[in-house]
Amino acid sequence: MTESAASAGDYDRDDRATIAVFATIMSTTIAALYYLGRVGFENPLQPILTTLGVSLFVSVTPFVVWRLVTRRRYAEQEPWWRTQPALTIAAIALAALAGMLVSPSGWNVAPLLSVAGFVSALVATIIWMRRGRIWTNLFFLTGAGVFAVWACGVAWSTRYKSPVFWETLAYKADVHHDPLYYVSMANTMRTYSVPSTGLDGVPYTPYHYGSAWLNSQWAYLADIDVLAFYTLGPSVIAIPLFFAAILLLVVEVRKGIPSVVGGEARPLRSSYAAWLFLVAGTIGVIPSPGLDAMGIWNLHAMISESYVIGMPVFVLALATTVAYWRHKIASPRVGDLVFLLAFAPAMIVITGFLKISLMLLLIATGFVLLILGRLYRDRWLAFSAALCVAAGGVTFKLVSVPAQNQGLVPFAYLRFSGVATDWWPYFLLVHLFWSWLYIYLRLREEGLTDVGAIRRAALEGRITDVVVMATVAIAGVIPGELVHIHGGSAIYFSDVQRWLAIALLMAAAPRWVAKLRANREASSEGRRPFGSIRLSRVWLTALIIPVSITLILNVIRAPATALRANIALRRALYAAAGAPASGGARPLGDSAVLAAGLHRSPDYALISALRDLDRMPHELKHRTLLFIPQSYDAFWRIWDDEAGRCSFTPMIAPATSGLALLDGMPPVDCDLTDQYGMLRYRRRTKPQSPTETTAAALCAKARAKGFSRVVVVDGTPSGGVAVRPVECRSPQA
Repeated sequence: MTESAASAGDYDRDDRATIAVFATIMSTTIAALYYLGRVGFENPLQPILTTLGVSLFVSVTPFVVWRLVTRRRYAEQEPWWRTQPALTIAAIALAALAGMLVSPSGWNVAPLLSVAGFVSALVATIIWMRRGRIWTNLFFLTGAGVFAVWACGVAWSTRYKSPVFWETLAYKADVHHDPLYYVSMANTMRTYSVPSTGLDGVPYTPYHYGSAWLNSQWAYLADIDVLAFYTLGPSVIAIPLFFAAILLLVVEVRKGIPSVVGGEARPLRSSYAAWLFLVAGTIGVIPSPGLDAMGIWNLHAMISESYVIGMPVFVLALATTVAYWRHKIASPRVGDLVFLLAFAPAMIVITGFLKISLMLLLIATGFVLLILGRLYRDRWLAFSAALCVAAGGVTFKLVSVPAQNQGLVPFAYLRFSGVATDWWPYFLLVHLFWSWLYIYLRLREEGLTDVGAIRRAALEGRITDVVVMATVAIAGVIPGELVHIHGGSAIYFSDVQRWLAIALLMAAAPRWVAKLRANREASSEGRRPFGSIRLSRVWLTALIIPVSITLILNVIRAPATALRANIALRRALYAAAGAPASGGARPLGDSAVLAAGLHRSPDYALISALRDLDRMPHELKHRTLLFIPQSYDAFWRIWDDEAGRCSFTPMIAPATSGLALLDGMPPVDCDLTDQYGMLRYRRRTKPQSPTETTAAALCAKARAKGFSRVVVVDGTPSGGVAVRPVECRSPQA
């Protein structure tokens, strides 16, 4: 092994250890904050520790496995299936498989996965701490912890997720409806093995429900209901995995191309320029309200459970492809054929079920590379491309929602997503800023100054990274500017380029900084100390001050919002219990007072009754539907204070009870949305009559849908909740 190869191997192994430690700090910090956020409420430690262990298993154990298989020699050209991104995908699949086996077998291997995760985190930390300077390591650990606080603060600063989601729902149902939609689908898949919102039986509902399915399997491992896991799992597992995947793409791009100056390799942990790109591109150097006004929604990456799970898989697929292409030879071997004929089509399908926008961007990128590089001349690559397109077509048909495509509307994203009119001329410049920056710096590095030179370099494969970056940026921004996609979901096309650009900038930053330093050292020889002070440093110093202040404010804003919401709920429950809430934060954690306030909350009895139904044995749930009569205003008017929310009221039932509704469409006076799978059902045309609520009528409807049991939830004259099971015998019995 040559000295340069040894150096490359050392920095590559250290980079991977850095990623493992970064994921460990993020997972642990978020889990600890979740626990602290629930102090005073029902707060078992086991689900949190199990979820943390699964998170470490998914994000850190692949590093230890990779380290073991490469411990004897550094394989610069290791096969794709033995790379860390591929091993991480395998870990995600293994954790999902483990969750699938819990219900049918009764055997939960979560303790084994958790132990593997915790041991891997300890091993990775020991390996990592043995290298680097102590102050550099401490600074890194502190920065990772602060970054984790910001990330979970973003996730919990809205009504989508919160450590006290259940309590907020039971107090006054002051939660967003999107989680109820996802969890409804997750619960119907658990109970009935059908992806459906379950508002009137379980008709198949097209959607990218892969993340809902995945959360439902991981909820089995944590041994908690899906809605509770929804507020825990995506934060503790998916957010660290999100950033670990981006960093893995960084090291795969860097592998074999170390930033060497004078024979010294610069590892990722000490590349401050690389981390600045991550912080600036993620948290933002512009105040958060300004980012929102320009259509750069940092919130969506953390609050969308389908995006925060789909993006890591998307990035890991890209990283594995980079590793494969680096190892590719003219005559394909068995491993190459497995990649082309199995792995690539499978990733197209998986990303489609997780987030359809990610699948379409993968296909678009592959198509551009196939045509530009004339890769279609290779019969195996051509056949693989055909398989991928066919797999994508089938997946698209299964998961696409036609109602979300609301027609061709020029500049739809700008017009309907709150982008300030004054910023329209700057939108493409600002929204794609990180992509433009990477493309510009790479073209300058290659010395490409005209279109002809750029075209030749692209055809020669010298700037494949630029081609990929440009394709993802352009293909991502076009849908939102041509098609009106409901709910601002076009962001999930155009936002992808930002994360890819950040990864590529981080990968190139050490190389660029090293060259810049070398050039400056060469040009400053013989100068006097005062004369060597560059004007650029003066400008940089002036810029650092406002940027630093903005970063600090952006970091604080989201966690502070989440904390205020948590405290506000506690104060409301104290008031409901008739207890004073003064004297600091400690009294707000009194479990007896909080429980008393919760029991007196407006929606507690209803939500608790529905939640109790979720504990019903699976064999019984599988043949049962839930009926809530329209006369029960405590349920059907739960969101009357918010216009337009009546469409989503029925989703509360399957999300909390795990049971699909029977005749559960919203009242006839509801201005029903055409989104969220509503077109799979018949809307009401007249009020529900008393004859439709009799046991005979309910059983007739239930049997027609293939069910033999109905549970009726209704109010009592005293304001309580009555739960009445109805067994539906066959007419012949």
